Amino acid sequence: QLPFWNLAYSILFAPVIEELIFRGIFLNYFFRQNSRVMNVLGVLFSGMIFGYMHVTSLSTTWIMYSLLGCILGWAYLHFRDIRYNTTLHFMNNALSLLAYI
Repeated sequence: QLPFWNLAYSILFAPVIEELIFRGIFLNYFFRQNSRVMNVLGVLFSGMIFGYMHVTSLSTTWIMYSLLGCILGWAYLHFRDIRYNTTLHFMNNALSLLAYI
């Protein structure tokens, strides 16, 4: 039963929760002003914190997670709809799981 719940968390629940926190709350609360500088800073900071929440040491894995966070942040600013981010995050987790299997 445990592998099922790990799978369900990593593919279904984590993208929803993480996108609500990092893009829905973080970008809208701390980087509310819609200017180019604030958008770039918001994407960079949310991406770096996203990476740090997954890997707590500076490494290539942290950089990969941070880049994914930046891509998801950019997608949120582009579409202004959290459903796109959640879907992209879901697809990334599902593809990485398929590559693992």
